Amino acid sequence: MPKTKKKISLTKIIIVLLLLWVGGEWYNYYKAKNAINYALIPNPTSKEISEQELMAFLPVWSDYMQQNISELGKRPVSLASGAPEDNLSDEAKEWLLRRLWYPKRFFYVEQRLRAILKTIDYQEQNDLLISDLSRQYEELSAQQAQNPTPDPSLESLMSGIENMIHLQQQKQNVEQISEEELKLITPMKSAVKDALYKYQHN
Repeated sequence: MPKTKKKISLTKIIIVLLLLWVGGEWYNYYKAKNAINYALIPNPTSKEISEQELMAFLPVWSDYMQQNISELGKRPVSLASGAPEDNLSDEAKEWLLRRLWYPKRFFYVEQRLRAILKTIDYQEQNDLLISDLSRQYEELSAQQAQNPTPDPSLESLMSGIENMIHLQQQKQNVEQISEEELKLITPMKSAVKDALYKYQHN
């Protein structure tokens, strides 16, 4: 009788050890299968953003905002306390990594797009202002040409307008956005702006 109990106990131990081994192997398989493959994540270091990067960014940003990913792990992003990627929880960082984005580059692209949109809007307004000032200058110049002698008041006005035009030209593209980026974003400005601001939290 004791031999039977001993045999049963040994069998149980073997079964338990077997189950532990199977469980460990399954866990290792699951972990390996779900591990983040960093080799697949693009890691550009260029100041400019490309069309490919833009197209990859927009849908992920939309999901990020809709799902309120910055709140994962109860660590909301606070720009006042550092860069966005520094304030993300591990869960939020993993969410981005699994979508093939390093957090630092992800938020860089976001800020870069905002700067590009700002530059485009400013240049459009600036072009209108310069065009209006140029028209005024031409009208004053035509008046001056009709005078037998130069009119000092007209000369003063024309000089003032020239200075204003020069000043406005100097203010263009203070964000130092490349021509390639402006050409990329300008035709799709409305779509990019909608993607960036549609789910903006107040």
